[in-house]
Amino acid sequence: MKRKVKFLETRVVQDFRTGTKDEERFEAGKVYELEEASAKRWVVRGAAEYVGDDAKVSPPSSSAPAGAEGDAAVKRETRKRKMDAGGPGMEASEGDKPAQ
Repeated sequence: MKRKVKFLETRVVQDFRTGTKDEERFEAGKVYELEEASAKRWVVRGAAEYVGDDAKVSPPSSSAPAGAEGDAAVKRETRKRKMDAGGPGMEASEGDKPAQ
């Protein structure tokens, strides 16, 4: 299912295409129709808002903060889950070890 969102700030997807003519860029003030998961990701981060008929549907709730703080929180939580699962290369650093 696709959802319409209006970007509140210009954002560029950070992947192998960043900085090339093929980069995926969303311009502030423009409306884009995105897959539901992608739309939710940008709305939760505070970079976009639902518009049109999609604005009438409440955005999915999330406990993650929006913006850069939310990105960092997601990365920390992902790293913690990998460490807990004993993933390769996921040894705890001094900052990750619980206080004794």
